[in-house]
Amino acid sequence: MKFQQHKFEGFQEQKVYATSLAEYDWVLKIDADERVTDEMRRSIESLTEDDFSRYSCFEFKRLTCFWGKWIRHASWYPDYNPRLFNKHQGEWGGINPHDKFLTRGVTKKLAGDILHFQNWDLFTYANRTALYSNISAMEYHRRGGRARWHHITIRPLYTFLYRYFFRLGFIEGFHGFVISFMGAVGTFLKYSKLYELQNCMNKNPDSLERMS
Repeated sequence: MKFQQHKFEGFQEQKVYATSLAEYDWVLKIDADERVTDEMRRSIESLTEDDFSRYSCFEFKRLTCFWGKWIRHASWYPDYNPRLFNKHQGEWGGINPHDKFLTRGVTKKLAGDILHFQNWDLFTYANRTALYSNISAMEYHRRGGRARWHHITIRPLYTFLYRYFFRLGFIEGFHGFVISFMGAVGTFLKYSKLYELQNCMNKNPDSLERMS
């Protein structure tokens, strides 16, 4: 086993660098707060040479433990993620901090969950939501994204209603309410920050660096 350190340049950038260090073509991506279940391991071990020839990426469900409870609603499950992939048949994409491996080949879903432990206290959860929203806003702004009035007003409300009612977050009790509410807060912060950035650039482009 080799341990590598690298200056943090961004979520997607770190994964690009880490993937480049992989000795073999196939890469299994697991975060520090995640664990592989026995069922997931058996699914991987049962793959044949034909599977590796036919497919370029395999997806798994991610099951999150939040405040001591496994969450299966509120948009947090099944949350399929591409985790086992051929590094030569795709690239890292998406928008920081929510990046993902984008394969150019065929993807297959496999049985087994990735266990994700997100047992932050509320203060840490709120800070993480604000941080991720800020990163997303900066990335959207860099790509030319614009915030409109409905992004700041209607979109957060939709996020809450979608997670809590349409994705059955209410079944999770107080946990589901917190997850849905924090999702709405994150949406509001992201587009409010984007609005701030675009107006700051319109008035004083030199101030963008100070805001980031």
